[in-house]
Amino acid sequence: MSDSRKNKPKASNAISGSLKDTEKRRRQVFKPILDNPYTQTKLWPFISPELSNTILEHLSQILSNLGYYNGLLAEAKNNSSSKIKTTDIPEIRKEITIGFNSTIKALETQASRHRSRLVNRSKSHKKQCTSDSAPYIKYVFVAKYDITPSLLTNPFPVLAYTSSTSASDKVKLIQLPRGSMSRLSSILKIENTSILGLSDNIEQAQALYNIIESEVKDVEVPWLSYLLSENDQKVDQQVQGVFRKPAVKFLNTSAPIMARKNDQKATNKKRKVAAEAKDHVDENKTKTK
Repeated sequence: MSDSRKNKPKASNAISGSLKDTEKRRRQVFKPILDNPYTQTKLWPFISPELSNTILEHLSQILSNLGYYNGLLAEAKNNSSSKIKTTDIPEIRKEITIGFNSTIKALETQASRHRSRLVNRSKSHKKQCTSDSAPYIKYVFVAKYDITPSLLTNPFPVLAYTSSTSASDKVKLIQLPRGSMSRLSSILKIENTSILGLSDNIEQAQALYNIIESEVKDVEVPWLSYLLSENDQKVDQQVQGVFRKPAVKFLNTSAPIMARKNDQKATNKKRKVAAEAKDHVDENKTKTK
């Protein structure tokens, strides 16, 4: 009985020790890393809370007439006897975009002109691009903190950059303060208004334009600088070198050796058998006494 008492704990310790050794064992691995020079997290221009509130105040005053018209239009739809003359439409309406879809569409249209200009530089093509009657969206206002998920606002920095006409005439991207969505929606009488695009042709917005031009920095996207280059020869050379082989590197590291599922089941079974054997020995010992 004394031998069995000595042997059983040793067997249990051997199993436990082997499991700990397995957990400590590691194997050499090579982890692939894609070196991406196009990763940049802080593309949104910084705007202080005081400045963003000032911009929102100016924007609210500029949009008040349009909001009044939208309110009359809503009443006319509800009341068949009410009528609104087409001449009552504020001039600002054709100079702005309201909402995600219309603003994104306007910016994508502007960006497509520049992509086409890089591919085809014929005079007729340039004339076709500049004859578009759509207003050039110069200022984009986004209530970033009121929009969820954030995935919806991620494309705006790059899109604002690519939709700019030149390096000296970039589209300005402005973050509005938290709570701007509800305020803009109340002013414009349009629900969930969180994104606006304005052209630079609005007379009553000149004071706002001056503030933005002097206080808000441009969006910078270094790897797309060739799009806004005014030197055609330089652009052609850069476009040829835009696409490069991915810089894949391998990091020499280690990883723990994890027990396979079948091995884990076998280990658990051994543990259970060892525990039952130990209990059986203890029971026999008790009976013998």
